[in-house]
This record gives sequence, C-alpha cells and structure tokens, in this order.
Amino acid sequence: MEYKLESFYIVKQFDRHSFLKDRLLKEINHTENRSLKNKDDYYSDSINRLDWHDNCNFEREWVKIIYKDLNNFFNKVFKILGYDDCLIKNIWFQQYKEHGTHGWHTHGHTFTGAYYLDLPKDSPCTQIIVPANQDKLITLVVKEGDISIFPSYTIHRSPINKTKSTKTIISFNLEIGKPTKEILNQIDRLSNE
Repeated sequence: MEYKLESFYIVKQFDRHSFLKDRLLKEINHTENRSLKNKDDYYSDSINRLDWHDNCNFEREWVKIIYKDLNNFFNKVFKILGYDDCLIKNIWFQQYKEHGTHGWHTHGHTFTGAYYLDLPKDSPCTQIIVPANQDKLITLVVKEGDISIFPSYTIHRSPINKTKSTKTIISFNLEIGKPTKEILNQIDRLSNE
C-alpha cells in the first residue's frame, strides 16, 4: 500500500542580510576561482564559481562572517517548527553568470536550501518538484535576502540564468535535533485521546 506524505518548504527573509551582504560578497569574490561544468545523462550543470569542494570547512573567511547569524536564524525557524536545535552540516557558495545553471538534484542530511545573497532582477529562482506529486513543479517566490529551506530529498534546480547579471547564493545542508518538550507533550496528549 502506498501513502503520500505531504511536504513543506519555507521562504523567510534573513534579518542580517543588509549588514552582511557586502562583506560576504567581498570575501566570496576573493576565493579561489573554481567552476563546475557537467553535461551527461544525469547532470546538466554550469556553475561559474563555487566552493562546494570545501563545504565542510567552517574556517573559510566568508563562513566565519555569517555562521553565527545563520545558525541563530536556522535555530529560531526550527524552534517554531518544534525542534530543539539545528546544525549546519555543509555550507558553500555558488555564482551563476549568464547561461549558468544547476540541473535537477537532491542533497543529503535532513534539510537544504539557499540564501539568496545577490539576486538581481529577473534572475531565475529555485524550482522544486513536490515530493508527493512529482508532476508538480513550484518556482519559489524569493527575493534577495530570503532564505529557502526544504527537505533535502526534494528534487530541485537553479534554471538557466538568462540575464547578464551574476546571481550568488549560499547553499547549505542542515540536520535537525530532537523535538521540543512542548511538541512531545502535545503529541502525548494527541496519542492519549
């Protein structure tokens, strides 16, 4: 027997965006210039700059600038959802110039998403496939400074950048902790009814 488990996604403004954007972009633009180009039966990627190869290194200068604020943001969001803590497991940046794209893919850990650090007008937004209905595509409605979060198994992509502007995102993988006592008490009341 098959049951469909509906899923959710979150889009929320990062309150530290205006304070951190210029510093982050300056540090990111001083990092080693690596790109990713794949075109085969599975991948279709053309990411102009990224540091995915170093995604577990939390000592990168740009990561040090944002880590505490981003970690606080994630913990507040997941506390509202009923979880005691959240841990950033991986973090990296990606930049897309004209014709840049990241094809359909998934991530590891519990949740993933993107912080839209520099999202010029008409830049493409993340598209996700609804996990319980893979015939349904959603283009996330995001603006610069927003953070999107969704389950890591969600198939998603960054469509082709048809503008001449550079789009910069910070991507991440998150692991959530245990449920809060309040949520466990609520669940206990439900199960005793």
